[in-house]
Amino acid sequence: MRRRQIDTKFWIDEKVRAASWLEKQVMLHLLTRAEMLTVGAITTTVSSMRNLLNGTGRNFVTPEFPLIGEKHITRALNSIKRRGIIEVMNSADTTVFFLNFLSYQDWSSTVVRSWPRMIDEQVPQGFIQAVIRETCVEYCHAKMKALPDEWA
Repeated sequence: MRRRQIDTKFWIDEKVRAASWLEKQVMLHLLTRAEMLTVGAITTTVSSMRNLLNGTGRNFVTPEFPLIGEKHITRALNSIKRRGIIEVMNSADTTVFFLNFLSYQDWSSTVVRSWPRMIDEQVPQGFIQAVIRETCVEYCHAKMKALPDEWA
């Protein structure tokens, strides 16, 4: 299993501070899932998010810990998108991309070179793939001053 760290600057980001409790839960859930790609994208379903957020075998519901429904998760994703934190593409599955994910990372050139192939193979075709590719290119220009050969 991959070890994932969340930069503590996440919590002081103005957009995150303004988010509701549920929105923060959804963001942390997505950021720490094993399926999260190194570019900050994940493809999942709202029902799987609901199941994982509610916990398996959970047999208690209190006002402090209510069950989280799919409509609540969908609303939270839409709200997070309106805040400019993520981009979302809905189809059979939901693909979520954290727009500033790369700015909190310091990737090696080996990881960066793997991005074009990863994006082609693991991100569904559509506008979100173009957004991710453009964000990665901007990251390379800003941080590494070099693009992977596939993007040069």
